Amino acid sequence: MYTMSETTKKNLEESLGISLPELSKVSADEEREWIEKKIGKKLTFSKKRKHRIIGRRNPLLSRKRICTIEDLEEKSIELFGV
Repeated sequence: MYTMSETTKKNLEESLGISLPELSKVSADEEREWIEKKIGKKLTFSKKRKHRIIGRRNPLLSRKRICTIEDLEEKSIELFGV
């Protein structure tokens, strides 16, 4: 198992503004809201293909195939009128 040095933990806590034990207890939704508040804008996936990352990392990201809840809601309205 990997462990972080005390220096790394200290640096992360300073840059994030939250302690690591607190961070480990945060839900995904709370984490997303905290990030959006910190950067001042909503987190989104870009719909533009990035040719630099094709063939690397997650193929869904490089092909722009990741759907958000908003994308799914729009699609359901188009298909079902709901």
